Amino acid sequence: MDTTNNFSKASKNIFLLLLLLTLFSSVVQAQSVFWDDTDNKSWPKVFQEVTIPSTIDDHQQKAYFYKSRLDGPQPLIISLHTWSGDYSQFDPLVGQIMTYGWNYIHPDFRGNNSSPDACGSEKVIQDIDDAISYALKNTSVDPTEIHVIGVSGGGMATILAYMKSRHPIKTFSAWVPISNLEDWYYETKSRGLKYASDLEKVCQTPKDSIDVENLRKRSPFYMKVPLDLRKDSQLHLYTGIHDGYEGSVPITQTINFYNKLMDDWKFREDRKVTKKEIIELLSKRSFSNSPDKKIGGRKVHFQKITGPISLTVFEGKHEMLVDAAFNHIQQLHIVAVGDSNGAFENGWVTQLQKLRTKDKISNYSVSGNTIGFDNLGRADLNTLKNLKGFLTDAEDKVGYIDLVLVMLGTNDCKKVFEDQQKEVVKNMRQLIKEIKTHKYSYKAPQILMILPPPYGADKQLIEKYEGAAKRLDKLVLEFKKVAQSEKLNVVDVHTNMEEVLLPYSPDGVHFDTPAYQIIAFKIAQGISKMESLKK
Repeated sequence: MDTTNNFSKASKNIFLLLLLLTLFSSVVQAQSVFWDDTDNKSWPKVFQEVTIPSTIDDHQQKAYFYKSRLDGPQPLIISLHTWSGDYSQFDPLVGQIMTYGWNYIHPDFRGNNSSPDACGSEKVIQDIDDAISYALKNTSVDPTEIHVIGVSGGGMATILAYMKSRHPIKTFSAWVPISNLEDWYYETKSRGLKYASDLEKVCQTPKDSIDVENLRKRSPFYMKVPLDLRKDSQLHLYTGIHDGYEGSVPITQTINFYNKLMDDWKFREDRKVTKKEIIELLSKRSFSNSPDKKIGGRKVHFQKITGPISLTVFEGKHEMLVDAAFNHIQQLHIVAVGDSNGAFENGWVTQLQKLRTKDKISNYSVSGNTIGFDNLGRADLNTLKNLKGFLTDAEDKVGYIDLVLVMLGTNDCKKVFEDQQKEVVKNMRQLIKEIKTHKYSYKAPQILMILPPPYGADKQLIEKYEGAAKRLDKLVLEFKKVAQSEKLNVVDVHTNMEEVLLPYSPDGVHFDTPAYQIIAFKIAQGISKMESLKK
């Protein structure tokens, strides 16, 4: 028996196994940090290297820059490099930038965070603002669509910009950010990570010593939100549930900052993450009452959305989910209030969501809904009685509401209500008033009135709708007057729409999918018109 040969084969197999494990480990490691590869400086040729003089000390700041080739004003994306990187570090967001064709800048803001000029200094803040000013001057930017995105050290720079930038920025998306440098110094020092040494260099202190006041001065956690400047801004905070265990930034850096913002904005105390919830997240790395949601294909363990501030704890480590990084750009939070034509699975709300895929539409359409009658003796079909609950529920789910769509009146024209048509107009006025005056946690939404689609002729209708077509024709004229007096935008899917929609109506009241697609298209046009008027 040749034991030497067998040993040789066994050794070879072990060697190959170890090699495969090493290669697999390298691949996994590369995949987990591809967004933070400071050695990769391979930028597509369409991105231009530019130089921007600092307005604070005339320092020549480098940046990578992309000017949109699309017609008309486009969004501007400001992507901020990581802790140990600089402007030349390849940004994985460039693929999406080229896909969308948006304006983009990737500034240096004093490079990696290991010197006094970097790491949250006044020069950093000014450099970021100077980069934004450069992009605004040299591109055609939609001023309502300016967005800052960053991960890790770039996440810290993102929330720093939220606290200090002078620009009216719409969204800030901070992934696994550092918010409190004092805490992070001790967190990283106890683990033997290089970041503690970086902070000692930032503060220019001897090894193993630190200037706490200097760190606090640079930390977003110790800054105050400029409330007036941020009243129309959103801040989205993301942290991976395993960060701190399998990453350099504990999730408390993000959670504590979220809680601090609740105080600054004076939101209700119950909007904060409780100590009990923090302990469960830290100890179990999961949450017992997690929402049924995913982001970038990952499970969401925990989420809080309060007005313009959101906190999302996702299944992940110290990372940014690149596919989800642009989720908030050109997105509206919409509430739809309607009847069966909006409630149906194939109804106009569903078709509108297909047209406006980035928007979040909360649908409170109910079959049988009226504006202000207890239809069929049911209070749950009286929108006026349920409106407050709809709006409160929507805010709890998405944080704030940009737009309320109202398409009601069809059921108010039923034969049983034929002697109460003056009440219908009065109820519509009251409904609009209550939408406007509802106690919102953040800001009041815009309203889009959608005039309901036409009824079929009496010969097509069942008895309870007899005469409804004529009643609705008159009602639509009154609704137009309400909209004019309330200065509302209107989408008319009623006037001269009989030949367009009724061929797709089997009963003269409800419609097949093609009609709902036509209605949704007209509503989408109306929303786009409202957006263009804001610019």
